[in-house]
Amino acid sequence: MNNFKKIILDNGVPLYLNTDDNLKQIFFGYLINYGSSGNWFDFNLNGKDYHVLPGMAHFLEHLLGERSKNGNIYTNNVKNNNEANAYTSQSNTFYYVFGKNNMYKSIKELIEAIDDPVFTKEDVDKTRCAIEEEATMTLDEYNNIATNLAINNLYKNFDSFYKTYTSIGNRSTTKKIDFDTLRVCYDAFYQNQNKKLVITGNVNEKEIVDFLNNTFSKMPKHESSVIFPNYDKDPIRKDYDELNRNVTSDINAIGIKVKKPHDLSKLDLIICLEMIAQYLFGNQSKYSIYIKDNRLIDVLKSCMMTWNDDYLEFVHSYITNKNDEYYKVLMDFLTKKEISKEEFEMIKKTIIADEVRSLDYKYDAAEHFEVRSEYTESISDIDYLTSINYDRFKEIFNEIDFSNNTKSSIKKLIKK
Repeated sequence: MNNFKKIILDNGVPLYLNTDDNLKQIFFGYLINYGSSGNWFDFNLNGKDYHVLPGMAHFLEHLLGERSKNGNIYTNNVKNNNEANAYTSQSNTFYYVFGKNNMYKSIKELIEAIDDPVFTKEDVDKTRCAIEEEATMTLDEYNNIATNLAINNLYKNFDSFYKTYTSIGNRSTTKKIDFDTLRVCYDAFYQNQNKKLVITGNVNEKEIVDFLNNTFSKMPKHESSVIFPNYDKDPIRKDYDELNRNVTSDINAIGIKVKKPHDLSKLDLIICLEMIAQYLFGNQSKYSIYIKDNRLIDVLKSCMMTWNDDYLEFVHSYITNKNDEYYKVLMDFLTKKEISKEEFEMIKKTIIADEVRSLDYKYDAAEHFEVRSEYTESISDIDYLTSINYDRFKEIFNEIDFSNNTKSSIKKLIKK
């Protein structure tokens, strides 16, 4: 079910290529392993220590794409009836172009924008205004604020990220970002070891590989000696944190952090977590029926189960008037791990169906490689999902000790 072929380009950057004669368009994605998480704020480059502000990765995303030597690559592609965009997550920055008109030219311009930046101090100031406006708008997304606050309680060492409430910083931090620090962060993190490419479409393998190698050969070399400190990620703490913030919203949030079992692969864990999340918030499980019948949650806003180095996170935001009761029911399920074989089979079929729908739209599968690349080099998990059985799922689930955790609860973000 995975037709993507891994090819190492001459500069060492891996290319994940899917050639399909039936596709009429080409999707090209450029992944940089550099995101908005507090993991990136402290580093040593060329013997000098740096501490940078939140929002640097997101600022570079805007700057590189909008202020290249070819102009704004996003609007350039709109004029060409193609689509180009980018986004920054906690762990990655992902640029892409998608279409069928002069795509080799569009791919070349995207590579030039990322690998041969020409932005100036004036460009930084112009870009800053747009990001200030975006940062202001994101402060109205209270479910994200609640989630960020919950994670802040779980990881006290990363306050600087979550005090801004958003992954892109706020107006205050954005005003302080300068040209010199942006260049330092670019030199530190936009190195070839931090890059991946993904292409799907009606292309000839030799032709596209030769084209990419030729294009990259004309770009500056990107090597880096960046060194990160050994972070203390706050070992498991038993305390229960509660916060109220001066914003008007009835959003609640819960965060749980547990130690990640060392003998399990990331693929094992992510599939198990996906199944747990499907059970918790799918329509047919005993748990979801119970919380709906008892009005423990009025509206679910977001749900995230992932990991941060040695820790697993389960964080979600919601609306309720029964926060403590809901928390007790949630923890009771996570510690007792009561999922029957019949429920497991139902969850497995649902997730496989979602995977099949995603693969039916091959461009979408390529775009979401950014998410998958953290735990697997595959575009699809169908082979794994097909092979996993109930006993193996329970074995993985039982390895996770939810009873030994750090808890965080954000109760209704309502102005006092």
